[in-house]
Amino acid sequence: MDQKNSPKTKVVILTMFPEKSYIDQLIKVGADGCLLKSRGSKDLLEAIERVIDSKSYFDSITDFINPIEHLPYHISEREIEIIRLVVNGLTSAEIAGKLFISEHTVKTHRKNIFRKMGINSTGQLATFAINNGLIA
Repeated sequence: MDQKNSPKTKVVILTMFPEKSYIDQLIKVGADGCLLKSRGSKDLLEAIERVIDSKSYFDSITDFINPIEHLPYHISEREIEIIRLVVNGLTSAEIAGKLFISEHTVKTHRKNIFRKMGINSTGQLATFAINNGLIA
């Protein structure tokens, strides 16, 4: 990428590597966006639209001033709370008690998180949380 010669050129990378170190390298060399190849065409179009609007789009983010605002998949702050608690081994009932919400609401959040991320296991959720700095 040579953005010195073509500063108006926008670059979105499609990759199979969601690791933080890879994303850091892409940011360092001037990529405007990055998303996983496994994401759908809707996400690709969203990435392109964001980059055209001079915003960045990265499918796996860990190193921004406000990482919650830039996380992929449009995950809400409440969903991030749920992710942290699930990864720490709490059941839906325990999470409900801790957050003062119903167990049904927790299960709905969990379903939404899994659907948004296209995952189907707590192990995949834990990997996402680690790669995105949601847990230590």
